[in-house]
Amino acid sequence: MCDQVAVLQNGKIQQWDVPYNLYHEPVNRFVASFVGQGGFVPGRAAGPDTIESELGTIHGNRAYSWPTGTLVDVLIRPDDIVYDADSDLRPKVVEKTFAGTSTLYRFRCSEDTEFEALFRSHLDFHLGEVVPVRVEADHLIAFERNS
Repeated sequence: MCDQVAVLQNGKIQQWDVPYNLYHEPVNRFVASFVGQGGFVPGRAAGPDTIESELGTIHGNRAYSWPTGTLVDVLIRPDDIVYDADSDLRPKVVEKTFAGTSTLYRFRCSEDTEFEALFRSHLDFHLGEVVPVRVEADHLIAFERNS
């Protein structure tokens, strides 16, 4: 259909790029939330490529220049979460959408921290159940809070 896509907000181009870059290299929070599924989880910069959050320590493949301690929001996409029976991170299932070969879950750690995960449908968890998961967000996307 096209080689490049423009993402507009209020009639202004926010990013003009190939679809891969819109998804993996969004230039701002609007583009990040507009393209693909996902949500933001609050965190704190612990180093150029490391963020501490309620989901644990998240290491990524890109470096940011924020000073240590900067409050940030980390984009967590459903494919960034994997089931891990040995994980200490055990959020509660608050929503579930069955889609045949996969199921989309919404998890809650606290009032401020909810995220989605996409699992193969044979992993069948129930509302209210706590599920051991871990973050595997190699392609780290984060924005300074209130930016």
